[in-house]
Amino acid sequence: MEIAGRGRILVWEGASLWVLEAPAGIAQTDFHSHHAIQITLALEGEFELRTAGQRLGGPAVAVAADASHVFHASGVGAFLFLEPESKEGRPLPPPPSRTVPCTRWAALPSPIIWPRLPPHSGPAAPTKY
Repeated sequence: MEIAGRGRILVWEGASLWVLEAPAGIAQTDFHSHHAIQITLALEGEFELRTAGQRLGGPAVAVAADASHVFHASGVGAFLFLEPESKEGRPLPPPPSRTVPCTRWAALPSPIIWPRLPPHSGPAAPTKY
């Protein structure tokens, strides 16, 4: 089986953080939605999020809960998923409207140094907790 990508996932109550890298350089999804608010960050490379009426890229874009969207990227990206009813999700502002479910976030502080993932050397061993 070909490896589609690699990364790290951190999960806590009400949220999760995914840092993913596409070894071939390109990652893409089909239209999908999820109840979590999605905040996408470009760590290396670039990304584009599309909805039925929008195309947004940039250093950071937020996608409203339950909004159908497509993701296309190259490089390394981070995804912060927040449950809208959680302590972390409730204070976030709602999207501008139902027809505009994505919002650019303010520019990230610069410079930002992101940790690099170690080289992939085959299937990951199960993690013991």
